[in-house]
Amino acid sequence: MLARTFCGRSQREVRKLIAGRGVYICDGCVELAGPVVSSGSAAGTQLERIHPVLEPEGGTRCRFCGKRRDEVADMATMPAESGGTFAGPAAICVECLSLCNEILVEELA
Repeated sequence: MLARTFCGRSQREVRKLIAGRGVYICDGCVELAGPVVSSGSAAGTQLERIHPVLEPEGGTRCRFCGKRRDEVADMATMPAESGGTFAGPAAICVECLSLCNEILVEELA
């Protein structure tokens, strides 16, 4: 069974999931990540907090499209592990987040 990388909930506990490069994001985390990238404020999940990636010079890459933070307007990420760095296993850029929202609107309507 697949578990969401951002929140840890199982696929049976969410309405919809979207797969990236070794990561998964559920409809709930897509909803949480939107305000993170637009406001710059962190949001909590049952695993950890989703944080904005504020420094465009960092090497953080979106796990959905592979773009670096300096190639996109905004990005949200999770720590690699509790207390870890914010280069995390789960990172999503604002462009992929927008695509996820489009997918969810189309498929959950």
